[in-house]
Order: sequence, then C-alpha cells, then structure tokens
Amino acid sequence: MEEPTEAQIKEFWEWCGWEHTDGGFYKHPTIGSAEYYDYETNSTLPPIDLNSLFEFAVPKVIPILFENGQSIRHAYDRLFKMWLDKWAKGYEIEDALFWAMREVIHDIK
Repeated sequence: MEEPTEAQIKEFWEWCGWEHTDGGFYKHPTIGSAEYYDYETNSTLPPIDLNSLFEFAVPKVIPILFENGQSIRHAYDRLFKMWLDKWAKGYEIEDALFWAMREVIHDIK
C-alpha cells in the first residue's frame, strides 16, 4: 500500500503543531523548547508510529470530529472505524491510522 511521502508527513506534523525552528529542527509546544532529532532516521520530525500518532495527532483530530456535532464517544468510534477500514485494505497499522487522520484533516480544509 501507499506510504506517505516526505511532503505529506511534513504537512501532517505541521498541522499537528510541530514548528520549524531557526536551527533547521522542529519542536512541539507540549515538549517545551527541546528540538526534535531522530538519530536513527536522521529526521527532524517524529516517525509515523503509534506512539507519535497517539501523542501528537489523535488529540488534534478527535476535537474536530467532536466539534462537527458528534459525541466524543462517536468521534473516537468514527476514527477507529476509519483506521480499521484502512488497515483491512492492507495498510500497515501505523500508515492506516495516519491516512485515516489525514482524511479527517483534509475534510475540514
């Protein structure tokens, strides 16, 4: 299945609150002034993995679904079903959650 491009990952994380610093790194308001750098991947943005997605993206997406007139439980249920749908189509579990949330984000733009 299709993996996210670098441009899609960058757009996604910036939407989730990651800010580019003058030093060429990224930081997130929830982790203070520390700049992010992944020594394994040589990346200045977090990886698309379940830890990062649940820490930085899910808290941003759920309120969007909730604000669109759905109950908070229905918002989580809808995201979960979108995630499972992508996973059932053959996406890796992390990519499935990424694409499900990206779909929500692009629906509001």
